[in-house]
Amino acid sequence: MTVEILRPDADGDISGLYNNVYWDHVDNWSYVDEAVADDWDTYVEEGTSGTTYDLYNLPVHSESGIINKITVYARISNWYVSPDNARIAIKTGGTVYYSGNLTTANEAWEDESYEWILNPKTEIAWTWDDIDALQIGIELTSTATSSFYCTQLYLEVNYTLTQSISGILTFGGTIGKAISKTITGILTFGGGLHDFFQSVYGAITFVGNITQKAIATTKVGIVTFTGSLLKSITKSVNGIINYSGSLLKQIAKFPTGIITFSGTIGKAIAKTTTGIFVSTGILSKLGTFKRTITGALTFIGLVNKGINQAISGILTFSGNVIKSITKIILGSITFTGSILKAIGKQIGGVIAFSGIITKVSAFFRTVTGVLTFSGEIFPNTFREIIIEGILRFSGSIKKGIAKTLIGILRLSGILRIFGWNRIIKTILSWSAISKAVTSWTARTKPTTTWTEGTKPEDEWNED
Repeated sequence: MTVEILRPDADGDISGLYNNVYWDHVDNWSYVDEAVADDWDTYVEEGTSGTTYDLYNLPVHSESGIINKITVYARISNWYVSPDNARIAIKTGGTVYYSGNLTTANEAWEDESYEWILNPKTEIAWTWDDIDALQIGIELTSTATSSFYCTQLYLEVNYTLTQSISGILTFGGTIGKAISKTITGILTFGGGLHDFFQSVYGAITFVGNITQKAIATTKVGIVTFTGSLLKSITKSVNGIINYSGSLLKQIAKFPTGIITFSGTIGKAIAKTTTGIFVSTGILSKLGTFKRTITGALTFIGLVNKGINQAISGILTFSGNVIKSITKIILGSITFTGSILKAIGKQIGGVIAFSGIITKVSAFFRTVTGVLTFSGEIFPNTFREIIIEGILRFSGSIKKGIAKTLIGILRLSGILRIFGWNRIIKTILSWSAISKAVTSWTARTKPTTTWTEGTKPEDEWNED
């Protein structure tokens, strides 16, 4: 937020106080307009026993933005008077409004203020037209033996910038609060950031640490981070975002662009992803990575915890996946690294494994796509219910696959420690090894004959 200071430049509708030089009511505004208070040199006062006030006009504003509040500041003093005989005044919409009673110590100049968040006349936020029409003033009370004085009075307008930026901005320090709603140029930051903006249409580079709060609501440009990011970035991402530092908390709710990570991601990223994510670093403590993925995700680093509830895009893993990945997969998934625990409950796309799958006690419940395994599958890998697609194995499989298969199974590797009923309970077709079977019995050959090829006991090992 930013402020604009407006000082009196003419007398207003009421001039009831006296100035200390000519002891009249002429040009009283000039006795309270100084930027640096001169105290007893120039001031106004109530010159007779009673209560009266001045109002002063203000210059036209020169800034723009959303007004958050206004504050009127007054520097006042008294001479043997009770501390309730001065009030700040404003006139807006034809009505005069007052602050509460102001207090000061005897014969001491003190700075007092009063703020109005809303226009008291309209009861809504201030507008710049309101400010241009506003008058500010001071009410003073005196008696036969005492007086109240005012030597300085001015208005402070607190507002948030909303102008568009279409050039190049470079920041080497810390940005404390919101800058703008719309940015169409290039911004470079060497410091921290807090509540940055709502829309980005250009390119942004952050080389420092971002430590406070959200950056934006919508991004359609290119954003690059080389420092640390400690909190959420945005709700919507429509452009390209690159991270080479550390990311410790949630990034976005709705990313639709391309996001690249080369550092460490410490917590959940998003609820919905419709773009492309590339991670070259480490993803850890991702209790729920995101809820929906409809784009492409590529991980070449480590994934330490659960990624997703629903995936309908493409996922590629070339690193290690330590824990469960997802509940629903509707796209294509490729694994070239190690998978240590359960992958998902339902798979409807294409999944290819070229690494090692270990301790996947509940791999999935339903498969409706194509699964290809070229690596090794270790104990307790498949214990779930239905496979309706195509399975291809070119590596080693050491325990049971599934309970029901309604598709095509192709085997080019070795299956060990399998009773036939532990491989599958129901097979509708075996096109790759050319057999027609309706049921298996443990440690026996099929109940129907082979159409071609060799007998099962010549082909399979059972350790």
